[in-house]
Order: sequence, then C-alpha cells, then structure tokens
Amino acid sequence: MTKFSAILATGRISNLPTVWCNVLVAFLLVQLAPAIFGDFPSSIFSIPLLIVTCIAASCLYVGGCFLGDAVDVEFDKVNKPTRPIPMGVLDRNSIFGYAGFLLSTGIVLPFAYVKFSTGAFNIPTLVASLLLAAAIIIYSLWHKRSPWIGLPCIGACRFFLVLFGAFVALATGNGWLDHTLFIYAFLVGLYTICFASVARSESSPKPITWRKSLMATMLLLPILALPLNLNILSNASVGIPTITALALYLLWMLGAFRKINSNKGQFVSMSLAGFCILDATFAAQFGWPWLLLCLALFGISLLLQKWAPAT
Repeated sequence: MTKFSAILATGRISNLPTVWCNVLVAFLLVQLAPAIFGDFPSSIFSIPLLIVTCIAASCLYVGGCFLGDAVDVEFDKVNKPTRPIPMGVLDRNSIFGYAGFLLSTGIVLPFAYVKFSTGAFNIPTLVASLLLAAAIIIYSLWHKRSPWIGLPCIGACRFFLVLFGAFVALATGNGWLDHTLFIYAFLVGLYTICFASVARSESSPKPITWRKSLMATMLLLPILALPLNLNILSNASVGIPTITALALYLLWMLGAFRKINSNKGQFVSMSLAGFCILDATFAAQFGWPWLLLCLALFGISLLLQKWAPAT
C-alpha cells in the first residue's frame, strides 16, 4: 500500500460524492424551491457558493475520518490491523495534524467566502460550521465506547451536514427554510444510523438479528417523505422523475439487503453510495437534470470505491 492510497483510504474519499449530494439537496430545498414552488421569484441558485460549501464539507468529512482513525488506532491494531495507521504506512501524529488542519479549514472557509463576497459577517454560517465540526469531533472521540453514543452521534453528523449546507445557502439572503428541509435532514440522519448499526458489527461473524426492522425502516424512508416533496403529487412533470428515483432507491437497497449477512462490508458500502439515490428522491422534484446529477455522483462514489474503501 502506497502512502497516497493509504491517505485516500483513511480519508474515505469514495464517500465524498455522498457528502456533496447531501449539500446539493440542502441548497435545492433552500435556494431553488422558493423560486419554483414558492412566492420568491427572485431567489438565485448560487453555484459558486455551492462549490465552496462542498469543498468545506469535504474538509470536515476527511478531517473527521483522519481524526477517527487516529483515535481508534489501538482498537484497529486488534480488529482491523490492515488499516494504514496500524500497518505503519501513515504516522499517527501526522494524521492528527492533518485532521486539525482540515477541520479548521472546513469551519473557516464558508464564513470567509461569505464575508469576502457580501462584505458582511454571517454568524449563522459560522455557527453551522461549528455545530457540524463539534458533531464530527464528538463522534470521532466517543463512538467506540457504546452504540448508544456512537449511533446517535454519526446520525447527528449527517443531520448537521444538511443544516450546514442549508445555513450557508441562506448566507447570501436568497431562499427560505421550511419543515421539508428539517425532515430531509432527519431522514438522512436516520438512514445513517440504520446502516451504521451494521457497520459496528462488521468484524463480527454474527448475523444481523434486526435485519427485518432495519430493512423496513430503510425502504420506507423516502416513501414516507414523498408527500413532503412540495407539490410533486399534483405535478406530473415533477412526479415522474421522483417516482423514477424512488424505484431506483428501492431496487438498490433490496440488492444491498441481499448482502447484509453474507458480506456486511458490502452492504455498508452499498448503503453509503445509496445516499445519492436517497437524495435523488428529493432532488428529482426539481427536474430530470438534478436527478441525473445525483445519479452521476452515485456512479462516481461506486467508481471511487474501487480505489478507496468506503469503510
């Protein structure tokens, strides 16, 4: 294993498209929904701000992965000795340093960009960055202690990722926040907790005894959210892409559940890439281009998994 491939694996680079997809849907719900479905025709979808937010979210995600692996090194020496730090390919102290740099960059970058572009100090942007970073750090430090700590914390990381995207999207004064955004954030967090409950037992040969309830929950998530996707039920041009995304999600997750007991790692990897299809059930209400963009990110995630493991 080269040092470069070790960094890619430690940073879980293959999961970055799922991070971007979560941020994208937050921007769509905050900035684009008012212009299409609401009473705010002047709302502007800011591509540069979206790109900056995705870069910041990437820094926070990779920094959190670095921090988690550096903290877990003693556990990994016993349970996952082939990881880069236990193998000695990467230096633990250096990874701690990279983690600190990336987390700091992720916190400061969107706040600085908003200040540079608008001339104003946007405190909600900074608070959203700090909340996401805090969730990441708490998860990295405490997640091995108990599933009652680890699972809610990892769910909180994705929940606050969505809110981070939403509050940065609002920083330019365009858009709105309504209940749909918060329900989407909750569903993303719950989806994360579901597959993370399997990931925690990945090194154990025992079967997943909660498979049926897990399957029911994960398959129902986007269906339960369907009526919340603004006015898709009354608009065929919006409803058809959404139903298409929903069908793709169900097919993908049914395939993932076929692997849950024979190959837990593959189930978790498929579920991680599946973030993009879950996101597509929300993005599709804005039209085919946004559905296709989510599916493209899904494909990129799968492609990257060939070079960097998702877990």
